[in-house]
Amino acid sequence: MEKLIKGNTLLVGEGDFSFAVSMVEKLPGKKCTCITATSLETSESIQKHQYAAKNIDSLKEKGVTVRLDTDATQLHINPLTRDEKFSSIIFNFPHAGGKSNHKKNRKLLNDFFASAVQVLEGEGQIKMTLCKGQGGTPADQPMRAWHDSWQVVSMAANSGLILTNIVPFNADDYRVYTSTGFRSLDKGFNTENALTHVFEMAKPVKVPGGADEVKIKLGNNIFLCQPYIYRKLLQIRSINSNMSHPIHRVYRRFLKCLTCNTTNKVENRGLQSPFKEYATRVPSCDAGLMSDEDSYYKLIKSDVTDFKEVGDDLSDLIDETDNEIIKDDKDVSKDWNPLVFAGPDDPEILRIKYGPVYKPCDISLNQSLVSYIMTLAWPVSIGSDNGDDLELVKENLAKTANEVAHKVKHILDDMMVNTRWKVDLTNGHVEFIQILSEDLEKVFDVADIYICDKTLNLSEGTVHNKSKDQESVKVGDCKLKFVRDNLVSKSSFVTVFCTIDLCKLACSIYSIENEKLMWSEDTRVLGMFSQLDLVSPVHSFVLENGLQAVNESTQSEPKLSECEAADVARSSKFQCKDFGIKSPSLYPMTFIHDMSFWENKNLPFCMFKYCDIIRDVAGDCVIGLELLDTYTELVSGKTSRCYRLTFQSADKVLSYDTSWRLQSLIRLEVEKKMKIELR
Repeated sequence: MEKLIKGNTLLVGEGDFSFAVSMVEKLPGKKCTCITATSLETSESIQKHQYAAKNIDSLKEKGVTVRLDTDATQLHINPLTRDEKFSSIIFNFPHAGGKSNHKKNRKLLNDFFASAVQVLEGEGQIKMTLCKGQGGTPADQPMRAWHDSWQVVSMAANSGLILTNIVPFNADDYRVYTSTGFRSLDKGFNTENALTHVFEMAKPVKVPGGADEVKIKLGNNIFLCQPYIYRKLLQIRSINSNMSHPIHRVYRRFLKCLTCNTTNKVENRGLQSPFKEYATRVPSCDAGLMSDEDSYYKLIKSDVTDFKEVGDDLSDLIDETDNEIIKDDKDVSKDWNPLVFAGPDDPEILRIKYGPVYKPCDISLNQSLVSYIMTLAWPVSIGSDNGDDLELVKENLAKTANEVAHKVKHILDDMMVNTRWKVDLTNGHVEFIQILSEDLEKVFDVADIYICDKTLNLSEGTVHNKSKDQESVKVGDCKLKFVRDNLVSKSSFVTVFCTIDLCKLACSIYSIENEKLMWSEDTRVLGMFSQLDLVSPVHSFVLENGLQAVNESTQSEPKLSECEAADVARSSKFQCKDFGIKSPSLYPMTFIHDMSFWENKNLPFCMFKYCDIIRDVAGDCVIGLELLDTYTELVSGKTSRCYRLTFQSADKVLSYDTSWRLQSLIRLEVEKKMKIELR
């Protein structure tokens, strides 16, 4: 524990001060003057501890400040501590006294955390050591039932703290330490398998006042925007300005590998505005469940002309090509079509771009309404001597389209070097039917692109079950756009379009455990992002820095080309360590709330609209939405639905009270906007 000591340190709840003495013995002398050791005992009651007086004298001789009669739940009002700020606060084996009582001990923890955060530095830590099983976390083995524990993570969350680390507490590491205070007596207790829980401050999940549209300024106009989309636009602004973010790193690495695997000239269109046709809206994967009005997010032109009423000016997210937003008196609502690039097609130029995209979806742990999508437009030759032989045209189309799909797979495989993942293609063939239909253009599915765990030993082309196979993630697809004019004009090339979800790709390459961390604003997560290229020389090369890192590690060997370097990285000589980016919250709290209601008989129930309202209220804190039951009442004909909402935050503090307030607001907003009847 002493390794965690930095700056001013406060020890509370000391028994006979033997722990303080033992810890001080391990510290450099100059650190001792920064330590304050306190106890609830008075000068009279401390005498029941045989060695207390000796230990206190020893501490004072080394410059440690010792205070008695100090209540750990009143630090913020105690004259001796209220004006101080501590970087570390240590509370070993707290207990309410007397026989064990979970409610009293939870209250002790809750009140201590509430007081301690008021004298804790912004980046300080609170270390609390508990006996085996008391904490109620999975680190306790065997783990107690939640109701049979002190629920330390939940008690800390009430005061804006998250659990960031757990380390074993070994009493033998402290020479003169003796546990004391069993049932408030000078008796020891069992400290075997005790754990020290480390807590830090984090931003709390906020409960909004409502879910009404937000006014934003774009260019010379003001628009009304959904609250969730508004928050995402602010996050997009932050991500776009942080070029060390995994999204940009993965894109740059893909671009490097792409130039090694094509003879075409590569035209890098780069990062796109979130308001372009490319990025503004995307058709739902199940449009049958949604009306046109509900299918896409829109920015509605506001009649407000006073910019003082506007919360944020997001004009910096617009580029010079977004003239319609700046000048036109229209709502912003356009179809997203990855198969369209501005400018004429060119058989020699491969075009690539990326940017944020809105894709309606349900609510689940690994589903994101907004993601960064990369799109490639890859022109391929189908031969110029096909004549009128339609079968030959089909054969050449299938061959060239599948070649592109496998080239993309090869590029992604290179990016997966030394990770647990491999790339798989499904539906890796094209069947061209009705190629001369009346439609001017036809789009054919070439292949879906999955990333799967190498240990699964799945053969290529395996049908992946997206709902059950958590070790297999779809990250993109390839499509071929065939225009009938290609046959009429006997054009010798067509274009294969490939779309890749950069968020899912980055999570696999960098071992990011939760996709929602890609949108995190927590400084701990952002700090890990900035350190990604420091993992190892080869990993640095494979992910971003190209040839330089490998060559710097092999100065005695010949310089390698960019394409050869990926093969070098596969060799055992250049093995790199895995680097996982995990949630700063070690065991984030999870809360479940159920919601039942009667549908409006006059309005069809729209699942995506229901999800949008939940997101507008709770953001990404609802990670699961499960339909538990539905039935229709025979007499009234009304249909009832019951949903289970699972609340959790990967990087913010979520307490039970906050989850309950969010759930209550969701109920009211759904009732108001969907005209349902709550049960």
